[in-house]
Amino acid sequence: MENVCVYKLKELQPSQFYISEKKLCDIESWFDPADLSGFEPIPVKLLDGIPVMTDGHTRAVAALRAGLDAVPLVWDTDELDWDLYRFCVKECKKQNVLSPADLLDRIISADEYDEKWNKWCDTMHEQMHKVDVVQYTEERIPDVIDFEMRLRDEEDVWCWDIDDEYKQTVKNSFHDKRFDNSLSFLAYVDGKVAGRIDAVLLP
Repeated sequence: MENVCVYKLKELQPSQFYISEKKLCDIESWFDPADLSGFEPIPVKLLDGIPVMTDGHTRAVAALRAGLDAVPLVWDTDELDWDLYRFCVKECKKQNVLSPADLLDRIISADEYDEKWNKWCDTMHEQMHKVDVVQYTEERIPDVIDFEMRLRDEEDVWCWDIDDEYKQTVKNSFHDKRFDNSLSFLAYVDGKVAGRIDAVLLP
């Protein structure tokens, strides 16, 4: 991880909207604002151009309560569930948690934290990663087109354009007897196509 030194605490977007009072007390029992040599840097990730804290929220709040406006930061280069983080950030903004300072009045007991934050995270993770597999039928063509467009944003390996002619060709394929022995399935995650598998019965 590479060190970050360009942001103040107030410039960071949290990705959680509650702080555990117990965790905060544990940190404040050893935290020395005059000596940050043993302070583990708070990981930060640029998500859609916004510096987001991916961890260390309790340490950030402890620093603010001690009168600090900056602490050691580090770029987070781990492969995390960024879609989930984006959802968490969206929820934080919805609750007007726009910087660590907004967490100062959102310190709750350990039991409340487990109920209001940990269980919320578990539920969101399950919902976002629930995979529904369904047969690819003609009415699902728009979903597949959306999927293929998203793939093109990620990979520059496609050799055909998604235009009106292509869309019509796909639609026609559902009425083409040459594909009578073909069957396709789509995997949906969070309401969007995330994968596709095609099969054909050979004579």
